[in-house]
Amino acid sequence: MIVYRRENGIWKAFFLISTFMPETIPLAELLRACQAGWSIEVIHRLVKQSLSFGECRCRDIQAHRNWAFLVV
Repeated sequence: MIVYRRENGIWKAFFLISTFMPETIPLAELLRACQAGWSIEVIHRLVKQSLSFGECRCRDIQAHRNWAFLVV
């Protein structure tokens, strides 16, 4: 499947590869799932880089929860 996205005012083609068969999942639903996955990646990057979650070196789960509570 070829999908186009706009970069700096120019539409560029990029490929979206999926293991789902088009007969089982509609194209629009597949694109929504891809977009949702990308949104999760953007949030993950924001949390890790901007909110210092990448700095936490604790091994205990409670320590991670405390770190998250302090950062947020």
